[in-house]
Amino acid sequence: MLNKAELYIERLLSGEETAGAMEKAAVYRHVQDLKRQEESDFPFVFDPEAGLRPAKFVEMLKHTKGKWARQRLNLVLEPWQWFILYALFGWKRKDTGTRRFTKAYIEVARKNGKTTLAAGLANYCFLADYEEGAEVYCCATKKDQAKIAWNEAAAQIERNSTLRNATKTIQTSSTVIKPGTQSRMKALAQDSDTEDGLNPHFVLIDEYHAHKSSSMVNVMEDGMGAREQPMLFIITTAGFDKNSPCYQEERSLVKGILEGTIDPRPENVFGIIYSLDEDDDWTNEHVWRKANPNLGISVDVEFLRKQVTNALASPQKQNSVLTKNFNKWTQAVTR
Repeated sequence: MLNKAELYIERLLSGEETAGAMEKAAVYRHVQDLKRQEESDFPFVFDPEAGLRPAKFVEMLKHTKGKWARQRLNLVLEPWQWFILYALFGWKRKDTGTRRFTKAYIEVARKNGKTTLAAGLANYCFLADYEEGAEVYCCATKKDQAKIAWNEAAAQIERNSTLRNATKTIQTSSTVIKPGTQSRMKALAQDSDTEDGLNPHFVLIDEYHAHKSSSMVNVMEDGMGAREQPMLFIITTAGFDKNSPCYQEERSLVKGILEGTIDPRPENVFGIIYSLDEDDDWTNEHVWRKANPNLGISVDVEFLRKQVTNALASPQKQNSVLTKNFNKWTQAVTR
């Protein structure tokens, strides 16, 4: 029986699932690499069980907001989310058995559950990734932004009695620790003076489009050198500034990898971009799923209809609607 990630792959390859070019390319890359793993000169092998483990962990966590939280229901990841974790954690190096991917870039429109997914993954790497003294950081430009993902992760822990009993949350410093170990999960801002001397195992960079420089990413990547299989996990909506490090560096890198224009291809970087394609008519409901894989689940179709209607009535709002709801990078209109 196919798991959720494999069902997603099958539906996308068959054309049953509406998908943008960069989403398709990420899946095609995975499928082509599955074929290549038997080749002696291909240094990676896919371990399905390792790929499924983080998704299974996240689905043990509970919703923290809204009607599903009131009902104390567990999180249910959608097939596209299963695929991200499946590919990201399933690929291993043949020589060491450690993970292939040490950096991930996920771009998706707002309201598609990106913070919930990222927080759940941060908890997995903090508490269940077989890493001694795991240092996990939720990073953003400002402390308040960094605390959004950290608060979600801490709330997920609080709602799980096993995890709650195994940890201690220190709200004053936005830190969760695992007593008796060196493991911790902390919110960290770009303007913090405590970036040096870190030894990160997992770093969540939330809303990277808002970063004016790459200093946070650079510091975190430098600090990862002593870890066997660290991961820098960047998740963002689109932005307005095409000169930002998010667009110029990380997005451009991933786009080049997926389009096959970078040779040699950085094999440690995973990326997937959920966005309308260049020729798509953003007012056409049939293409909305390309940027909103959670359409009809956490993204309400009627909400998008209203956004489009309002943008058509007020052209000044169109850039904002495109960027937030359809993940198309647009230059800000100045008047």
